[in-house]
Amino acid sequence: SHNNINPQMALDAPLDNGYDEMTSIPWKSALGWMKTTLELVPDPTNIKDMVHIPISKRSRGSTYEEKIASVKLSSKRKTRYEDNVIKKRKTKEEDQAFYEHMTKQGGSAV
Repeated sequence: SHNNINPQMALDAPLDNGYDEMTSIPWKSALGWMKTTLELVPDPTNIKDMVHIPISKRSRGSTYEEKIASVKLSSKRKTRYEDNVIKKRKTKEEDQAFYEHMTKQGGSAV
């Protein structure tokens, strides 16, 4: 078995047994192809274990407080935020029309 096989070698190797690059093949056939074409045999001792990372240790996005702090620190972000808030504002009439439309559609406990 080869430890430093070039991945391109596997991509360029001809497929046999009537399979093409778009066909899923049985694992047994794939193993045979790897052995005869690439002279490669998977080694079960090289299998890497999946590592479970507890939720408390996983990377996370910014908290609300962190986002507010970053907006306050950057005048460009603050301006962009204020522009977006102004664009999203609706008049009382627009709000009323939206709620009337949604109520007519049903689906809520109203």
